[in-house]
Order: sequence, then C-alpha cells, then structure tokens
Amino acid sequence: MDDTNIIARKVSLERVIVGERLRQFRESQVDSLIESISEIGLLTPISVHENPDGENYTLVAGLHRLEACRKLGWPEIDAILVDSLDEYERILWEIDENLMRAELSEGERAEHLLRRKQIFEAKRESTRLSAANLAAKPQYERGFASETAERTGLTKRHINRSIRRAELVAPDVRDTIRATPSFRKGVELDALAELSHDDQR
Repeated sequence: MDDTNIIARKVSLERVIVGERLRQFRESQVDSLIESISEIGLLTPISVHENPDGENYTLVAGLHRLEACRKLGWPEIDAILVDSLDEYERILWEIDENLMRAELSEGERAEHLLRRKQIFEAKRESTRLSAANLAAKPQYERGFASETAERTGLTKRHINRSIRRAELVAPDVRDTIRATPSFRKGVELDALAELSHDDQR
C-alpha cells in the first residue's frame, strides 16, 4: 500500500461514521485509553476516508481511540485520510493496524489473518484480470505470508498456523466460544481444529 498521498488533518468527531468492524468492541479498552489519552494525549491518529457527500468520514481504523475521545468530550480528533487507497487497501489497513497495535486474542488474530488472506487474494486476482485486459503481463506481488510477515512482524509459521485455526474451526463454534478463555488460547483452538465440525460443536 502506497502511503505517499495520505493526508493528516483534524476532523469533527460528529462527522465520523462507524461501519461494520472486524474487531470486537471492548469497553474496558476504551476506559484504559481514556486514562492514557488524558495524561499524554492521542499518540496515534485514527484513519478515515471521506464520504462522497464531502461532509462525513467513514472510520477505517481506530474505533477504541475514537470512542475514548468522544467520552472525553473532544470536538475534534487527529485523523489520517486514506482516500488514495482503494476498498481492498482500506480493509487491509484496518486489519494491519489491529494486528500490529491491538491486543488480540489468538482467535481474533486467526480471524484477522484469514480475512487478510481473502482480501489479499481478491486484490491480486483483480490486478491479474486488469493486467490481462490490458494485454500486459501481470506483475504478481510477493506471497501472502511473506508480505504479511513484513507488515505485521509475525512469523510466517505463526501466520499459517493462525489461518489454519480460522479455516478449520467452524464459524458458529468460534462465535460460541468467543467470550471464553478457549478463544484466547492457541492450543485449544488447535485441538478444536483437529475435530470435525460436528465434534467441535
């Protein structure tokens, strides 16, 4: 993702719209951020893209920071505009921020990495088809695990193991255990992944 055209500015908190999020909202994290922001300020801006109406913004990354500043009564917040990124790249931006900065459980990390792989492959296929339409030889990006390891600091082994957990544990099973210790423990997710979906349930 090229960040050469990314712009920083202050935006009104009332103009930031929150859509569907990949990461589960945690009130306790907002409370912790309120204390930190009150003491040292907002160190990392949120990320947004400007809506077609030219008046509002849609949040890309930084939900907990946004909610903390709202609770503090701030009228504006520092934001990075990522309008130069396409839809795929904005989703990858959110995922990468969470993978690098958030305290994710093993289950959440697995889901984020699986979603990142899906978006990565969709974007690569879109690029391949565009190149084919232009009768040009497509230039493929590096492999998913290598590119993700460089962006997140995770090892390729950890990435592949996490994706396996998300792929093999049934979505309804993940939802059932989401609020339990099992969702935070890789060893328990690995044990579930060895079972059929019926046995997992």
